[in-house]
Amino acid sequence: MKQNESDMQAMQAEAPQQTEPAAEKLRSAQTTAIRRKPNAAAEVINGTVIEAEIETRMRKKMLRKYLFRIGAVTLSAVIVFLHFFGSSLLSLLTRRSDDTFIRTFKEPVCLDANPELTELMYQAAMKGGKDFSFDTEILRCNTAEQAFTIMNASYTEMLSQHPEIFFLASYEPVVYYGGENGAQLCKTTDIKFQIIDECQHMPLKKMLADMQKTAKNIVSQAPKHGSDYEKALFVHDYLVNTVTYDLPGSKSDQFDLCYTAYGALEDQSAVCQGYACAYAYLMHLLDIDCKVVGGEAKVSGTDKLLVMLSLKDNSHAWNYIELDGTPYWTDVTWDDPLYPDGTEVGGPVSHEYCFIDDDTLFKSHKLGDGYKDLPPCNSMKLNDRLIQADQSAANN
Repeated sequence: MKQNESDMQAMQAEAPQQTEPAAEKLRSAQTTAIRRKPNAAAEVINGTVIEAEIETRMRKKMLRKYLFRIGAVTLSAVIVFLHFFGSSLLSLLTRRSDDTFIRTFKEPVCLDANPELTELMYQAAMKGGKDFSFDTEILRCNTAEQAFTIMNASYTEMLSQHPEIFFLASYEPVVYYGGENGAQLCKTTDIKFQIIDECQHMPLKKMLADMQKTAKNIVSQAPKHGSDYEKALFVHDYLVNTVTYDLPGSKSDQFDLCYTAYGALEDQSAVCQGYACAYAYLMHLLDIDCKVVGGEAKVSGTDKLLVMLSLKDNSHAWNYIELDGTPYWTDVTWDDPLYPDGTEVGGPVSHEYCFIDDDTLFKSHKLGDGYKDLPPCNSMKLNDRLIQADQSAANN
């Protein structure tokens, strides 16, 4: 028995000596695992934890530096983009979803126009000339006579601000009034648009899209980094070179496409109003303030038919344009003259009526009563430059 007890004590004494190397190996394996997996650092003690935390901090520091560099590069890129393309981006943001252009003029063409009614007319026109009714309270007047004046001015203003609307021949207001002597306006007034005969059974949406595509192509050819003067001159010369004055259309009693921007841009045949509408529309796309104005023209006694107008009543249309804060008159039609037999004069493009002042214009033009409050045009600076360049080119 004593021998057996001695053997058992000897075995127990030897057992711890055999397990100590195994425990050391286990701790070593755990240390190696934690170094390979820093996220498990909390499972290990002393030096191993400290080493894992240092490695995590280093990675965070490197990430912050990387993000800072990305932010600096991105900010620099945005500044450069806005410097070169900021104005183009602003123009894009001011366009309607239907791709027609919004303009807010410094001065309205017709001072009697009502802005709310002008916008209502535009919205209805862009729906294909759909009839609509409106509350007469927006007119801020009491008599039918005043209402007609405001509605006529608002219709003219709408067409001037949106010369791309080519399919309207006229409009018919239906004003309801009563009271003493029939002077008091009723609450509702109706507007009925008249579509021009040529467009009665035509796809207006497709026609508008075609004209917009043509117009974009034209303005894309204008000097990209040129001044407003250079862009306006380019469009003037483009229309003179591509559009032919529609002499038969000027004698017709019908209001047809030759009176519209569509006639000038798509059919390349127009009368004075078509030239003026096309010029204003292209200027709007170039973000240049330009209006269509009307009045009468005085018959010229020269051998050229410089007066492109309706032979019935001398009515005429041309443009009022502002370049670098200075207003000018421009008559593209009169810079595209015909001989009395209807053939084009040809030769170099004329700039005689391009960017002129009041004194020059009113020798041959009479402004309509509704436009007489426009700021005066007192400068011939740009026209003098053009005429001098034309004379120099002719001499060479």
